[in-house]
Amino acid sequence: MDPMVTVMGYVCDAEPLKVAIIDCSPRDQEMMSYGGAKWTISELVSRRVQAFAHWRNVTIKPRLYWPAGRKHDYPDIEKYDTIIIPGSKLHIDVGGIQKHPWMENLLEFIRDVPSSTSMLGICFGHQAIAAAHGAFVRKIPKPHNAEIGFAPVYKTEYGKYDVLFKDLPNDFEGLFSHFCYLPHPPRGTRVLAYGDIPGMVQAYRIGESTWGVQFHPDYLPHNISELVNERKRWLSKMMDISRIKIKAQQRHDEKVLINFIDHAASV
Repeated sequence: MDPMVTVMGYVCDAEPLKVAIIDCSPRDQEMMSYGGAKWTISELVSRRVQAFAHWRNVTIKPRLYWPAGRKHDYPDIEKYDTIIIPGSKLHIDVGGIQKHPWMENLLEFIRDVPSSTSMLGICFGHQAIAAAHGAFVRKIPKPHNAEIGFAPVYKTEYGKYDVLFKDLPNDFEGLFSHFCYLPHPPRGTRVLAYGDIPGMVQAYRIGESTWGVQFHPDYLPHNISELVNERKRWLSKMMDISRIKIKAQQRHDEKVLINFIDHAASV
């Protein structure tokens, strides 16, 4: 990529930042509303990232891949500056990998991404990157069963100085929707944040340019409301859905996407 030019604190790229978005959701994944239309998770991520990039004067050229639906649908890594692996209703724990053999290909793809390529995993992607590097993903134990809506995120000492969490408070609320979690990070990983559920890793960094966040900086609060309504009967069996927090006093976690874009554009 050509050298970057900084104007008034914003990063301006000389050519588009090429972003590959790896959609790992099944065909029956709920659609997400944004801007008056319905989108797949990967389409929502694409539009949200483009909106933030536009605000930062960074031009992005995204392309969507769907290995969950088309066998071996992965990008040529050398043609992209950045990889994003968003959420999915699927689980990448031991049972999920046994049920969906394509997940092994996903883990192999992740391991092949060069350390110089910026990569961000969100929710399922957070767990997938960790699994690819040797960690085990588990179901959230009782009595919690799930983490949905806004919940606390606490920076570690590493998190306080990491570029991904730049300008975020040391304690903030993230927007969650997950049933599995990462109890232990891969070896050599810097844990950036924990949450209220004991031992749950909410964010980590591997090397210089790979991150995972359990929360959803890509979702809007109403997306969580939509998911809860879609799954109301099932969710009511495992938790009190009336206690799900959909509103935050002030939202900070979206800044993660902005910081990731800034980092990717500056490399």
